[in-house]
Amino acid sequence: MRQSSTDSDNTPDPSLNETALESKRVKCYGSEHSSSNHWVLQDVTGNNIPTIEDLHQVIDASNGMMYMYKPAETTKKGCSLFVFNPLTMKVDDLSNRLQYRKRRSSIVTDTVDSHEKKKFPMIDFPSLAIIQSGTSKFLAVIGGYIYTDEIPDGEPNNKLFLIDVTDQARPHWWCQKVEGRAQPRLDATAIVVDNRVYLFGGVDRPNGPTEEPGVHLRSYSILEHDWDIHRWKWIVSDVPYPPQDVPEEINFGHGVPVFFGGRLLLFPSRKMPSFEATFTKKNIFYFDTKYHTFELARIMTEDINLPCSLSFFSACSYIPPPNNYPPGSTTQYLNFSPQKRRLLYTPITSAESVIICGWQTTGIDHDHLVPEMWRFFLFPCNRIVCLSIEAANDLIQQPAQFYYFALIGSSIYFLGSADDEDQLDRIDSSDKLLDVCLELTIHPD
Repeated sequence: MRQSSTDSDNTPDPSLNETALESKRVKCYGSEHSSSNHWVLQDVTGNNIPTIEDLHQVIDASNGMMYMYKPAETTKKGCSLFVFNPLTMKVDDLSNRLQYRKRRSSIVTDTVDSHEKKKFPMIDFPSLAIIQSGTSKFLAVIGGYIYTDEIPDGEPNNKLFLIDVTDQARPHWWCQKVEGRAQPRLDATAIVVDNRVYLFGGVDRPNGPTEEPGVHLRSYSILEHDWDIHRWKWIVSDVPYPPQDVPEEINFGHGVPVFFGGRLLLFPSRKMPSFEATFTKKNIFYFDTKYHTFELARIMTEDINLPCSLSFFSACSYIPPPNNYPPGSTTQYLNFSPQKRRLLYTPITSAESVIICGWQTTGIDHDHLVPEMWRFFLFPCNRIVCLSIEAANDLIQQPAQFYYFALIGSSIYFLGSADDEDQLDRIDSSDKLLDVCLELTIHPD
């Protein structure tokens, strides 16, 4: 078991490279170190730990869980479905428990037909969302590219598949009937606000080795569920972005709800030929969920200081907890480096913000990806501040590579694979296991 330095104190930070954000390798979240302000690298355990390739993640913020979906390899096999619990650092494989239930109009839990044996369809590039109905919890798999025995080459689809994960011991799925029609979307941005799912962008077909790239869909659709009559309906279908508000070159690739769902913050998609995303003052927008209008975010930060050349990225809304003052005296707080203050402590007067995590290439051959984080202070500030974790010793010295990010409560989690000998011996990097998690607590003790 590897373990980094365990020394800690409250001495001032002379520079970011000598940051006091120490890392510790511990066995469980409930250790004596879990409540301190440290980077904590922990082993991920479970009955079947997934490999890093082709995992699609979605966060269940209300329960503090991360669901990970992996498409089936063939139409004869079912999908892989995992749930990660950061409190226990365990991954639970739900795949073999996943059962089919016949389509019905209601999503209220009822008896699963145990005689019906059917695998979850093979779907690439879907949009994922967590939906709650009363005490029931569902993972929605929307659109994507579906393969069947009848269509082995696959085709785009606009279907809604629901996986009931309320009881993780008996998860079950079905294809939900939806009123109305909407264009199939692959890899669209899905954002849930109350009983609605907002879908932005995506492409009309996958990018194959001999095919033209998929066309970006510059439109949005809204899927609504009526909790009273148990009806799903496309209430808005394929509405084009208004050209007077959203220029033709703008495509959206990610978004988060802000201001308690009153607005959606939309970020740019990756662009050809580099397949990288670069933020500018002209490609970040707010979408008003009441009036369905777009508005430029009017970022105050200069373009040179915005996230750029991101191979992939994610973002989560962050609302500071109440009474979030640093421990100790004001003098101690002022002695911390500006980077540590920004990363660890948020004054009680701070409003909602968004944490962005993106991966940039580094190294001589640009073949190494490292995460970096930014904090987006919302309206009226509209400032984006780099948190400079890429330069921090605590990240560089970790014996692991990280591929996934989540913000749950007041903790940031990076999931990845350890630099163990058995992992390094794997020829294909996609075969590496998702077996470590780096935790950074952003609230004080």
